[in-house]
Amino acid sequence: MTKPTFLLVDGHSLAFRSYYAFAYRGDGGLRTSTGIPTSICFGFLKSLLEILDREQPTAVAIAFDLATPTFRHEIDSTYKAGRPETPEDFIPDLENLQQILAAMNLPAFTLPGFEADDVIGTLSQRASYEGYAVKILSGDRDMFQLVDAEKQISVMYLNRADKINEYHAAEVQEKMGILPSQIVDFKALCGDSSDNIPGVRGIGEKTAVKLLAEYGDLANVLAAVPTMKGAIKKKLEEGIEAAKHSQFMARIDLEVPLAVNLEECKLTGFDNEHLIPLLQNLEFKAFINKIDDIQTKLGGIVAPKLASKPERSDRSEEEASEDDLWFDFAASTTQATPSHLKLLQLDVTVIDTPEKLDWLQQKLRALDTIVTWDTETTSLNPHDAELVGIGCGWGEHISDVAYIPVGHTTGQNLDLQLVVDTLKPILENAKYQKVLQNAKYDRLIFKSVGIELAGVIFDTMIASYTIDPEASHGLSDLSRSLLGLETTSYKELVGKRKSIAEVSISEVANYCGADVYTTYCLYPILKSQLEEVPELLNLFNQIELPLESVLAAMEWDGIRIDKAYLAELSVELEKDLAAIAI
Repeated sequence: MTKPTFLLVDGHSLAFRSYYAFAYRGDGGLRTSTGIPTSICFGFLKSLLEILDREQPTAVAIAFDLATPTFRHEIDSTYKAGRPETPEDFIPDLENLQQILAAMNLPAFTLPGFEADDVIGTLSQRASYEGYAVKILSGDRDMFQLVDAEKQISVMYLNRADKINEYHAAEVQEKMGILPSQIVDFKALCGDSSDNIPGVRGIGEKTAVKLLAEYGDLANVLAAVPTMKGAIKKKLEEGIEAAKHSQFMARIDLEVPLAVNLEECKLTGFDNEHLIPLLQNLEFKAFINKIDDIQTKLGGIVAPKLASKPERSDRSEEEASEDDLWFDFAASTTQATPSHLKLLQLDVTVIDTPEKLDWLQQKLRALDTIVTWDTETTSLNPHDAELVGIGCGWGEHISDVAYIPVGHTTGQNLDLQLVVDTLKPILENAKYQKVLQNAKYDRLIFKSVGIELAGVIFDTMIASYTIDPEASHGLSDLSRSLLGLETTSYKELVGKRKSIAEVSISEVANYCGADVYTTYCLYPILKSQLEEVPELLNLFNQIELPLESVLAAMEWDGIRIDKAYLAELSVELEKDLAAIAI
């Protein structure tokens, strides 16, 4: 019989990761219009709600550290010494988070004299004993020592890219080279610089893994020291006390005096009147818009609406709105079944004469809307690619698209230089606003023919990534999930031919036309999703989009490395990583 799931959250680990995910972006992190820091609240809630949606636990408990010393500090005053000071805006952000968690009826535990790790360790044993499968959400490898197949305890590990992977014993062994039961002895031997646990001087991670593979545990390693030879023997002889001390410091306490009834940790929903004002204060419009979804995920019951808005089940696919999107601010990546997809059919104007080209440039100059652009080339590598054709779109009508062939092996192409000379004043003028999918690639292609692209106000691929980094950002996937449109794939188009240049102009015109058309249709949808989350909109406008042209320039010109500066930066990053690894 499947056991109910108890989710334990390493509060400080997730909080630090959320903070540093935004700390170096924009003006030092996410903030409200009045200056309230929100990086922790936003990142923490987003990750937590994602894991709740994924794992659907029956009960949840969150553990936080206190600012006061623990029993480990009393034994060793150097424990965790050397860590950077907690950032000034971390504390108020964390306090706001804890208020939100309380309003969501998610219990948060602290215990004087102990760390969050000890609280989680103790709760994991109690929850397992009471019949739960336990999952621990953390970015701290210390938690691997709690993994236990018999007790059904696993760790949902947040890696440096904030992707969540579940670790059982096999995954721990694959990642670390040791079993969960050997984690403490591993740290006893090689130490842990992030916690300032010394270990045995001169014993590194690889040596520690080899010793544990041969002897099993620390006791057996130390017992075998007299039979060893060389430098290893000497290091262990001199480091016996350090190893025993480090072993004690690294072991999570599984029996802390925590007064808690696990029944109180079951998800029961929350009172909107308590939660919504807190979210409003932090300007979390997107969370507020999804409050019913969040209520459901937390085990609550959504009150029936009094408004006459029709229920979701009564609406057609065409009527579905962004209110149907789950809280992660991106449309569901689950692809619609083929029966629900519409095959896109366009009326593309092929620009294959100078007269048509002149008509197009006059059309583009007269428009008061954005224009989407795309290039078709012979290679994914912009430095090797030859331009085959250019597409542009300026509306949602099936005829609001054009394709300019310049490099097909058959059919009537326009002279490339004529096209460049005609479009250059438009493509290089920022007053003509442009939207692209993966603008960096097209920017480099245009540059290769003498055009310096300007006026890019939106990139649908970058927008999709900003909204949900783990989603698929390909144009065909976005078209399926957000527009319900099926388009021809590149593989289907080219088939066994060497490149797209060998495909007929009419076929490529439809293919490229579909790209610019869907990009045009995706623009308002993705823009609206970004606007729902001011923090993400700011991130997109201030960091992600401007970075595109910088990266393109770096790729085109190359970069010069300042080794001395990088060495200094490495030291600073090590300090930051130590904080993130909490």
